[in-house]
Amino acid sequence: MRSASVLAPTLPLCVLARIPSGAHFAMDRNHDDVTCSGIPGLRRSRRIFGSIHLASIVWALTMALGPMAAASDAPPIAVPTIAAPQHQPVPASQSVPVSNSSAPDANLNTNTRMVEWIVTSAQKHGLKLRQWGHGRVRFITVDDPAVDLTEALTLANQCMIKMEKITGDQDTFISKAPTAEQIFYLVLYNTRDEVITLSDELQAQHAFVPLGGENLVPKYPTYPLPHGGVGSLEQIGGTLPEWAVSMTAEAMMESFFTARSNGKLAPSWLREGLAADMQQVICERIVWTLVAIQDKPAIISNDWYVDVHKIMASHSSSKMTADELLSMNVGELFRGPYQQLWSLATYMRLLAKEQIGPLNKLRQIMDLVADGTSSPHAVDTVLRCDDGQLTSAWREWALEQ
Repeated sequence: MRSASVLAPTLPLCVLARIPSGAHFAMDRNHDDVTCSGIPGLRRSRRIFGSIHLASIVWALTMALGPMAAASDAPPIAVPTIAAPQHQPVPASQSVPVSNSSAPDANLNTNTRMVEWIVTSAQKHGLKLRQWGHGRVRFITVDDPAVDLTEALTLANQCMIKMEKITGDQDTFISKAPTAEQIFYLVLYNTRDEVITLSDELQAQHAFVPLGGENLVPKYPTYPLPHGGVGSLEQIGGTLPEWAVSMTAEAMMESFFTARSNGKLAPSWLREGLAADMQQVICERIVWTLVAIQDKPAIISNDWYVDVHKIMASHSSSKMTADELLSMNVGELFRGPYQQLWSLATYMRLLAKEQIGPLNKLRQIMDLVADGTSSPHAVDTVLRCDDGQLTSAWREWALEQ
């Protein structure tokens, strides 16, 4: 039986019927500063991110590639000698870490196994490998794609910092002084066919579980893996920064659930929803989703807040409840549900208010789901509101954006 009780006043985390309808949260969507003057609504204030954008990038680069480097530069497992390319001045290329084992393990729970697969496949097909970056998120390029990785690396590391912050700054995904095996690697190939070949090799060895229970790679040749993700420059094109942010967020969720739930995939609302949310927060636009790959003209717009507002203001049957979205798998996503999924995930993140420590509500929900509780029941348990209450509160907030 779903609980119909409202949240106690000491836990103002859900918009419920007993709370005055005129109250609201004020939120800066770029910096997520939330001030509570009652509920409902987490009101978004638009902020032009213009002249300070470069300063923010410089700061993020300093944080991601400077102080973090000392903490995360754990010694590689092994160091094959690879000459640095000349076309990219920063960050410096490094050797790709591999173990001394004669064959890769089929277990992808650590980056060590993932990197071994990448190295083995590249050697089999005669492709060159290079590692880039010094932070907790790094790139491995295969066959020398001609692209500058500086911005993508900066924003991917910024995404990792943000993901840790929204889950309570508890080393949810990676420790503050990570070992070599904890580093996240984004693997960039030149062509779509190279990625599909890798996927076929992984699946042949039962090392890769396709999202949604089916092989989506021929249609969507980019995918997250625990502690990393794979894509091709041919497919990503000019959206590399957004892809890096999205893939980092997805990989972080996959690594958490793989480690905690014996290989169980992260639920779509956490993986896909928060990946889109991180793009909006960090890149100020959402352009990289599974749906976008399938139908770019339909999904990409200037403002997903406006798109969701239109859905909520309509009488369309496409409007979904919170429970329906929380239970949705990736194979069921298309334009309307995907954007609503993002909106609900954003709303849930804001409700958690980045509370530090074990009382962080988003982390509590993740823990319950990883331990086998369904997402709707986990949300009900932590927020103490039923589907009707949460749906009503979220829709009212979405209408105010």
